[in-house]
Amino acid sequence: MRVFTVYRGGGDFLPKHVQALQRQVLQWSPVGTTFLCLSSVPIDGVLTYPLQTEWPGFWAKMELFDPAIAGDFLFMDLDTAIIGPIDDFLKPRPLTTFGGALMWLPEADRVEAGEIFRANPEGIMREYGGEDVFLRAVWAGQHTVPRTFIDQVIRERKMTRQWTEDLPEQICFRKYRGLIQPDCITTRSNDTRIVIFSGLPR
Repeated sequence: MRVFTVYRGGGDFLPKHVQALQRQVLQWSPVGTTFLCLSSVPIDGVLTYPLQTEWPGFWAKMELFDPAIAGDFLFMDLDTAIIGPIDDFLKPRPLTTFGGALMWLPEADRVEAGEIFRANPEGIMREYGGEDVFLRAVWAGQHTVPRTFIDQVIRERKMTRQWTEDLPEQICFRKYRGLIQPDCITTRSNDTRIVIFSGLPR
């Protein structure tokens, strides 16, 4: 099983944060799990693949949708802390997300989003506030440029399966920038496995 992250240098994060996430992933994952990073720079001790574009900031995540990356995998943002076994998160499943921070990404669900984005990256980056908003629009079948998609994360309107439904006791967040997803747990429990941070301070 594979766990990906993406590192674009020049922001809040440093290579040491990639190394820290790798340590946590390998500590708490089943034997045989591989950690990979799409990165703008080589990172000591980490299996990295060079970013191929200049897409800025969080938009660099869209390189995960390159058809050269085959198969299904788990993606984690760098502001993620793993504090317990994550075996359940690594079990194959349909497309499952927590915003753009934690995503199980089947290859079949990446194809259309990648094609749409690569056809007009500048226009999409201009119209959508973040890669997670764009992806929700695509997965809801409501992608347009100019944007008409109204981003509302509510019970009655889900674009994907949610980690907060599949593994509600195993995930919590410290701060969720923007919309709060239904059923999010905000306090750590004995069952918590993954803590997602967002915004500052981290």
